[in-house]
Formats: sequence, C-alpha cells, structure tokens
Amino acid sequence: MNRRSFAQHSLGWFAISGVSSCATQYKVPVETTYKEVVSSVLMSADEKTLVVMTDHFHYIFDIPAPLVQALKGTFHPYVKATFSTFRVDARGKMSGAISLLILSAPNDALETAISAGFTRISNGAVLTIPLHGERFTSVNILPTAQYRLNTTYEIDVVIEGYTYKPTPIASVEGGLALWGLILIGAPIALVSGQK
Repeated sequence: MNRRSFAQHSLGWFAISGVSSCATQYKVPVETTYKEVVSSVLMSADEKTLVVMTDHFHYIFDIPAPLVQALKGTFHPYVKATFSTFRVDARGKMSGAISLLILSAPNDALETAISAGFTRISNGAVLTIPLHGERFTSVNILPTAQYRLNTTYEIDVVIEGYTYKPTPIASVEGGLALWGLILIGAPIALVSGQK
C-alpha cells in the first residue's frame, strides 16, 4: 500500500470513528416513570402559589384563577381532586393537571360551581385545570404534622433527566414559608388514582 492510499484509508477510518464516537457521547433524554407519594398540598397565604409536597421533591405551581375559586367557593366541601401525571423536563420545568369533581352536592352548590367554570355531568360537575411550574429537591424540608394530609396519595411522575434545584421553602417558627409567605393547607380533598 503506498503512502497516499494509506493516508486516505487512515483518514477515512478516523472520520468514521469520530462520527461514531460523537454518536455514542450524545445522549437522547430517556423518559423514566415512577410514583411519588403526596403527603401535603399547600398554598401560599396570598393564594397565588400551590405546593405539592413529597418526601423527596416539592412541586410548585402558580394557582390558576379557577382553582382559587374552587378553593374559596361555598361548594369546595363537595370537591374531590385528582392529579394527572406530572411531566418534568431536564431543567426541572413541569406540567400536569388537576381534575376537580363534584358529586352529591346540593343544587345551589352545584350551580355556583357551574357558574365558576365547572362543566355539568350527569351526576355532578367537573373541571380540569392545567398546572405549570417547577420541581425542587426537598433538601430535608418536610411537612410537619399540621400540614400532612389525613392519608397519602400516589401520583405518576415522568422525568427526562434530573436537575438539582434546592427548594425555596423554608422552616420558620410555627410552620413553613415560601418566598417569605406563610404556607397554609389547601382545602382540597384528594382522591387516590390518576387521570
């Protein structure tokens, strides 16, 4: 083999192996699905932020206006809530939904819910609200007994990679605070299962 063909042959293999090497180093995000156990659902005192807490992560959302109406409305004792699957991207941004269901409510409560945006169904009313926010690592900030739900619930979480962002929630005297605002228990009755 002469020098010229040897050089061409060597450069060809180098180019192929370089492409191959690049292809193996680039990792396409792989989705992983797992279950989280929800121990608390809180909201900020200004009613602008919703916090879903698990032992490992805090999911923090802006509260959409229809959800505030559902939490404050006279019909809220009849509302059951179900969280959809939470989807978290590699930057920690996440999305999901909360479905609010009213069954066996008096007519006046049902009519108030419908005027607040619920859709009438055969035996009550329903409203599904998209949620957008971020996931933070709990950093051992866990809800105290005053914040814990009477029972825990599971939600499905789908992630594309992992980002470590420490929670903005802090322990303060008498409870928990988010960005300086006291957190209070959200008056939501969760039902188990996901949509």
